[in-house]
Amino acid sequence: MDVLISVAGVSRPGPYRAAIGNGPGGLETARALAAIPGLRVGFRRMEGETHGSMVPGAVADALVLATGRMPEGSAPP
Repeated sequence: MDVLISVAGVSRPGPYRAAIGNGPGGLETARALAAIPGLRVGFRRMEGETHGSMVPGAVADALVLATGRMPEGSAPP
C-alpha cells in the first residue's frame, strides 16, 4: 500500500491550532507510518501553498499515486 503525506508550506497560526496545541506534524507522521511493514510512504511539502490552495496539487498527486507511482517531488520521510 502506498501513502503520501503532503503538507502546506505556509502555515498560519489560528484559533483552532491554539485550541488543539501542537501535535505531530506531517513529517513525523510520515516517519511513523514508514516504520510499518508493507507501507511505501512518501512525504511532500508544498512550498508556497496554504491548506486550501494545496488541494489541486494534492488531487493530482492522488491520481498519480493511484497508478502505483510516487508523485514527482515526493521523497521518503
